Parts: sequence; structure tokens; C-alpha cells
Amino acid sequence: WNLICDRAHLKAMTQSVYMAGLLVGSVVFGKISDHFGRKLTIFLSLFLMVVFGFGSAFANTLTLFAVMRFFCGMATAGCLLVRFVYSMEITNLANRTAMGIMMNLFIVLGALTLTLIAYLVRDFRYLMLSCVLPGIPPLLLWKWIPETPPWLIAKGKLPEAQRVFESYAKLSGVKVDSDHLAGTILAVKKTQSSLTGKTGPPSIIALVKTLKLRKRNLILAYNWFVNSVVFYGITLNARNLGGSLHLNVFILFVVGLPALLTLWVVLGRCGRRVGYCSYMMLGGLACLLVLAVPGETGDHPAIKALAVCGDFFILATFSSVYIYTTELNPTLLRNLSLGVGSMMSRVGGIIAPYIVFLNDFMQNLPLVVFGVMAFSAGLIALMLPETLYSPMPQTVEQAETW
Repeated sequence: WNLICDRAHLKAMTQSVYMAGLLVGSVVFGKISDHFGRKLTIFLSLFLMVVFGFGSAFANTLTLFAVMRFFCGMATAGCLLVRFVYSMEITNLANRTAMGIMMNLFIVLGALTLTLIAYLVRDFRYLMLSCVLPGIPPLLLWKWIPETPPWLIAKGKLPEAQRVFESYAKLSGVKVDSDHLAGTILAVKKTQSSLTGKTGPPSIIALVKTLKLRKRNLILAYNWFVNSVVFYGITLNARNLGGSLHLNVFILFVVGLPALLTLWVVLGRCGRRVGYCSYMMLGGLACLLVLAVPGETGDHPAIKALAVCGDFFILATFSSVYIYTTELNPTLLRNLSLGVGSMMSRVGGIIAPYIVFLNDFMQNLPLVVFGVMAFSAGLIALMLPETLYSPMPQTVEQAETW
């Protein structure tokens, strides 16, 4: 499409359109998930991602391509968010950190695979097809993927919740008393109903209606925004670091593997608040240290090392903000809170390319901006409570008690 010279800005436009789709999809699929279930939303978003991915590969005009990318972004947001909520809701307290890290570990592995494919496949149509085809086999797993018990109980579908629990017990080789299990599920539902009846049906206003939830969700929203700006910004800034773009991006992603593994240990030993805030502030300091490096070019080895260090910490915090948001919000608002957080993240993703352009005015200025934002976000997050050994709240009232 001749995206060079006076049309070069259209490349950034298509990227912003995709991010806009992620923004809209974060809210839309969050609402769909809370109303119609986690399972249906995951498979619906995956199906749409495949359909619009194929549309992107075969689009014959830039306008059609941009439209396909927008809807593909919407579907991708749904898949990213809801699969995380699903995984956390079927995991017990002891394994919650491990599950959260594992979910994001596969995202890093996918990014590394994509970088290698992009290096080998230079035609964008074949590259799009390479990204879409792996999404087809999971669609065949509908029959074997159950709905999450917390959502079923919250919606009053108690017999279905019991069947899911019993299937888990059977696969684990554990014998359960059906009558006792049914009584326990009913008691949980009655407790929820007695509490939620005081506040009425949940809505996006409920995220900021009470004092503690308002403070926590505003802090989380800012942290989602900063994580996205810094993560996408450092990745896009790879072109200013000199050398091979593909190698730079690969290195920036490969550090995510040790970042997530060390985060697993830190969150388990030190807790969410100390672990998350420490990583965020260290990432900010790494970016700010470029001010101490002499020279006028971004390909200085020290600049590259500091960018990699900053990326190491931000990849970890981007993963842990998912866990923190999930644990701080009640069941019927959990997916919605992740949707709002992801929406703020996409706003950051839209802004990030323009911060990278500041490099044209002052060398390494983008890294300085990222450093200030990351350090401030880490400081503000110290106001959040610890959730390491706390069960996830079922209602707003339970969330307000700590």
C-alpha cells in the first residue's frame, strides 16, 4: 500500500486502530463475560479473533485492513482478559500465584515465537495467517471446558456448579458427599444473596461507588495505564537502540522468562504489594539511569542494558497487575474491573508510539518519561492492601472489609 514518505504515518494509524479495538473489546467482552459466562466469552472471542484474523490477511485495501484489525483487537482483548479470570476462578488459594504467572508465561513464549516467525516470514499476509491458524484447534475443546463454579454460583446455577465440582473431584480421585456439597454451595449462595441484595445488581459504577473500591480501582487503573505505556514504549523504542530490530525485540521479550520466574518467587515470599511495587520502582530507576550515560546515540551498550533491565521489571509487573486486580475485586465485578484496567492499558498503548517519537527531539527522552511514570506508579501502589493469603471476595461488602 506504499506506506512510505507522506503515507508513512498510516502505519502508526493501523497500530492505533488495533489498540482502539483492544480498548473497546476490554469493556465489551468484560460485560459479556459477567452476564453470559466465562466459557462462552472465551470461545466467542477466540472464534472472532480467527475470523477477523483471516480477514486481515486477505484485505485488499488499507481501509478494510484497518477495520479487520479493529475487530481483531476487540476479540483479542476478550480472549486475553477472560481466560485469565477463568484460570484464577478455578484455582485454589495455594496455587493462585502460580496460575497467574503461568498464564502470562505463555504470552511471553507466544511473543518469542512471533518474533522468530516475523524474522522468517516477511510477507505480512503469510505472517497474519501464521498467527491465526493456531487459534483454530482450541475451538474444538468446547465439550471438555466447563464453566467456572464461582460464576455459576453467583448466577444461581447451583446444580451446574455442583456438577462441575463433582467432575473435578472425580478427575482428582477424591470422593465427595453430594448432599453435603449441595448444602455448602447453597450456603455460599445465600450469603452472597444476603449481601448483594443491599447494593443491587453490579455495574461499572460499583467499581468506584464505595470508598475502598474507588481508591483501589483508581490506583489500579493508573498502574494498568503506566504498565502499557512503558511496556509497549520500550518495545517500540527498540528501533532507536541500533542493530537488528528483530534481535532487539527478541531480547526484550526473552528477558520475560526469568522476569516471570523470579516474580513467582517474590510474590510468594514477599507478597503482592512489596513485590509489585519493588519491581515497578526498580524498572523506573533503570529507565531513569540513562541520564547518567554519556553520549548522544541510543546504541550505547549501557543504554541497551538499561532498556533491557527496565523491560525485565515491566514484563513482571504487567503480569502481576492482572493478579492484583483479580484478587482485589469481588466475583461479579472481577471481569469488569479487568476490562476497565485493560481499557486503560489500551489507552497507554495508543499513546506509547507518540512518546517514542520524542526521541527525534531529544535522544533517550522516551526512556526518561517511562522511568518517571513507572516510579510514580510503584509509589502510589504502596497504598493497596496485601492479598497474598486472603480469599478472593465474592461481594462488594467483603471487599470493603479489608
